[in-house]
Amino acid sequence: MKKLMFVAAAAIASSAFCIESANTVGYSSTAVAANTWYMAGVQFTDTATGTGISLQDFVKGDFEAKTFWDDETAIAPQVQIYGASGYTAYYYFDDAASGSDEITAWANVDGDAVDVTLAPGSALWFKNPTACNVTFAGQVIPAGTMEIACTAGAWNMIANPYPTTLALNSDKIDWNVEPKTFWDDETPIAPQIQVYAAGGYTAYYYFDDAASGSDEVTAWANVDGDAVDVSIPVGGAIWFKASDASTVTFTK
Repeated sequence: MKKLMFVAAAAIASSAFCIESANTVGYSSTAVAANTWYMAGVQFTDTATGTGISLQDFVKGDFEAKTFWDDETAIAPQVQIYGASGYTAYYYFDDAASGSDEITAWANVDGDAVDVTLAPGSALWFKNPTACNVTFAGQVIPAGTMEIACTAGAWNMIANPYPTTLALNSDKIDWNVEPKTFWDDETPIAPQIQVYAAGGYTAYYYFDDAASGSDEVTAWANVDGDAVDVSIPVGGAIWFKASDASTVTFTK
């Protein structure tokens, strides 16, 4: 029997979550302002297979589907997913083509319902013309480790895959990259994270001499070289870039 867990999208203490079953069904819900891009992490899997989850099942809410044949693409709810060739956009239509039928579904720019699978630990952007509540649902990823492969020298959009807040400098995340030295002016070539909030980005850098009180530590730091106390929230996503290919490992 599957258990149901509600994961609020606001800041919640990590101690509130204790996953003891591999078949816990959960969802997170958040309010999204009108015409505002919301960066969401994929923290659930398919309830049947426990692997990647369909876009159709993952992104739901009280937003209104628009009509492709009424030329409403420009005002339809939209998801954008970043890949090797850039962004791909999907739209929520009430007349998406599925074989000979018209259904309410996420569709491509041609109005065809899509079969897109989202990998746990990946991320997407969501936007709606009016304020709405968006809900992400699926099977909660059980406790363990998850590895996310990242491309060298490129921006990788990755997410916290677990229903708990994770600090950037926590021992629960192994970044598997070489830190650079702040006092050697290596900020431009240091591994970098960018966090999106309130319409803008904040950058953090991975240094081997980040200032932590009177000590120098290997840690994520701000542009001034000070180690930071910043977390990836439940369902949160970030941009990550390093000069070398790496595998980021999350542990729960």
